[in-house]
Amino acid sequence: MRKYFLIFLLTAIIAGSTGPSLLAQASGPAQDPPDVSTDPYPNLGPLLTQSAQGKLDYTDAATISGDQGPENHIVLSIYTDTQERMAEIVAFLEANRGQAGTLVTGKPDDIYGGAVTASIPVSLLPALAAQDGVVYAKLRVPPQPVQSPGNPPTVIYPNGPADVTGATAWHNDGFTGQGVKVGIIDFGYVEFTRRISPHLHTPATFRCYQPGSSEISNHVSHCERKGDHGTVVTQSLIDVAPDVSLYIANVPDGEVPVNGILEAVQWMIDNDVQIVNLSLAFNWQGPGDGTTRDIDSTLRTIDRAVDHGITFFAPAGNDNGKAWYSGDPTFHDVSVGGSNKSLVDFKLPHDQESDNCLDVRLYPGSYSFQMRWAGDWPGADQNLDLHLYRGATASGTPVISSTQQQSGGAGGSAGMHFPAEALGITVEGGSATYCLAVESV
Repeated sequence: MRKYFLIFLLTAIIAGSTGPSLLAQASGPAQDPPDVSTDPYPNLGPLLTQSAQGKLDYTDAATISGDQGPENHIVLSIYTDTQERMAEIVAFLEANRGQAGTLVTGKPDDIYGGAVTASIPVSLLPALAAQDGVVYAKLRVPPQPVQSPGNPPTVIYPNGPADVTGATAWHNDGFTGQGVKVGIIDFGYVEFTRRISPHLHTPATFRCYQPGSSEISNHVSHCERKGDHGTVVTQSLIDVAPDVSLYIANVPDGEVPVNGILEAVQWMIDNDVQIVNLSLAFNWQGPGDGTTRDIDSTLRTIDRAVDHGITFFAPAGNDNGKAWYSGDPTFHDVSVGGSNKSLVDFKLPHDQESDNCLDVRLYPGSYSFQMRWAGDWPGADQNLDLHLYRGATASGTPVISSTQQQSGGAGGSAGMHFPAEALGITVEGGSATYCLAVESV
């Protein structure tokens, strides 16, 4: 069997949940499995396909995409075959209660001509998929602060315990960051005025999205919301380099169809910022080697910053306990619901018997589960499906499945086939065990 790698990442999109991000829980009746004999929406990503088929509840999709508005709009990226086609898509959206935001044009060697960040009613998905020029569309999942859930970061007060980092010796030798412009893009900056501003030698410059809007403000109050992760990041920075000039930007609320990272980085480029820190976590946007085919991806935005001479810092994340990996997974035939399925064996080194489930304890909250493996982006020809079962075994009917086609499609009438699957679910009620299973089709 050909070797490939397989990775799981369990990402919690917190919506009032107090449980650990690795944990969630499902409620409601089990749903019928998707019909895998046909692919009715070959140009929609897995989470959008599940929404269009009614397998992923509309409110679940809206919650995962960060939009909990009254009309159950979701935020997505729409990729077109040509730059010119973007204007047609924007007109279609505006005529059908949709809203277009950031527009990105592709380069000659890109697989997409253009990209539109948009907010649409979930009910519009089938019509969107049928529009000429829509090559691919996927749900946009908002970034999350990189920190351990339930463990708030330790506050490092400016100009205080610099000896902890060894920065005092550098300060004594005149290395304080003076004359250096540093940009921080983060989620929220609660108490920035109280905890940071009094310690700055040069007032910070702000670019803040106003609540629920794409309108930009230069007032700190519009950044002082959605937690203090950005405040703590800033504290850590100025403890080491107290004399830097700060350029502070937040990300828009989830329902706003704006590529906030791209626009914030462009603002920093325009202001000759030299260093940028982005301590946020994102859903996968490529094969994991730093490349991407998505022309509106954060990875492309980082490339743009580096091309303009910016030194860009982005953490690897805190997902070590939320991933499963294999360089050469083994599959076994298992009887599930009266039919045989070829399921991956999640056997750990200490296990003596095969295990066709990756068990997770699920608590209330909204969650996405991702899987990717080695293959061309696009053009994947190893067809794998991802299933979520209720209980500790792969039995009965899955609660929800991701069954994208992977048969080598690399554009045109063949579609775009990526070596990736994703599930989304919002769960309620008491805790329970669920089984993630991977099927070779």
